[in-house]
Amino acid sequence: GAILRRPAEQRAQIQLRQELADQEVRLRSAVAAWWEGSSGEAPPLELVDVVAGLKDYALCGELAEDHQRSARIGKQIGIETPDQLLVALEARGVLPRHTNEQPTRLGLPLRWNAAARAEIAALAATPIDERGEDLRAVPTIAIDAAGADEIDDALSVLERDGRRYLAIHIAQPAIEIGGALDAATASRATSVYFPRETIPMLPEAVTERFGLLVGVDREALTYLAPLSAEGRPEPGRFTRSRIRVDAHLEFTSAEHDPLGAEILGVLVPVAEHLYAQRVAEGAFLHRTPNLKVKFDADGEPAPELLSVEGPAQLLVSELMILYNAQLAAALAEAERAAFFRVQAKAIPPARALDDVFEILQARRTLPPTRVQVDPGPQKTMGVAAYIQGSSP
Repeated sequence: GAILRRPAEQRAQIQLRQELADQEVRLRSAVAAWWEGSSGEAPPLELVDVVAGLKDYALCGELAEDHQRSARIGKQIGIETPDQLLVALEARGVLPRHTNEQPTRLGLPLRWNAAARAEIAALAATPIDERGEDLRAVPTIAIDAAGADEIDDALSVLERDGRRYLAIHIAQPAIEIGGALDAATASRATSVYFPRETIPMLPEAVTERFGLLVGVDREALTYLAPLSAEGRPEPGRFTRSRIRVDAHLEFTSAEHDPLGAEILGVLVPVAEHLYAQRVAEGAFLHRTPNLKVKFDADGEPAPELLSVEGPAQLLVSELMILYNAQLAAALAEAERAAFFRVQAKAIPPARALDDVFEILQARRTLPPTRVQVDPGPQKTMGVAAYIQGSSP
């Protein structure tokens, strides 16, 4: 038969495909040879991109850019799954021991895009807004669990016109609605906490600029409420403010600090009244310890149960609920749409519950909370309306 000559362009394409196939065979052989070598041996220069692909596949699974090729290479060296590859790469020292693959496996956003980074830089350099009500001279404390390094709420007691006032301050990040950073934070929705790292909703530079730092002037959205002669909170108002936190205290030691003891002495009875008021409204208030899990140097979990029964815990809990309930009431009165947390019907247990497992089981019988733009009661919390405004 006749010999047909292929066009030059087609011959070049066939030759290129053959060269790429030969290169793939050589790379796979090199990977196998490196893998069979001693653990801890760095891969040769020609395998840098291949090993980077294997790392990406181990961390991201099928979300990895070239996961099919990496999966084929993995099978050649006896690795069937991304989990197996992750363990093997840790054992060889290619990845750190106990690498957390969950952020990348879940597709969580780990970086800020260019447009968001530009807005972050501009926000970080923003001077303090001088228009807020000046409360910087009012003694102010923040109370958190041990180890908390970000302050987003603080408390004060002040005297004005012969009356005593309660002040609840919440940090006020000034992010432009509809901007690139707003879209990026919306895609995150919340900060995600892992044992050794945090994926924040807000970038660190914005948190540092607008967070309530000790001894630094900061903007806040403050709820000011007069206290009656009996120490009961009366209807208050919201105001933009400028504050300065004087002390960042821990739950377990706040009452032993001089300023903390002074403020707790006034506000703990207020919190006890608010708690009793919510009980009277049918709130489900059975408390359980907080579970905190730390990991030791070997990566082994060390769980710890933290009590929530102290006066400082009660104070912060009740005043944050008061803030959120009053903010929801203000938005409802102004007929402004917001994300209200509504639970129209509560099912309180028929008897007192002391066992933690009984409490958890009873909680599972409660109707789910709905998030909606129209206000409604949050029966399980014992308030007429509720919105999450205390943790921006």
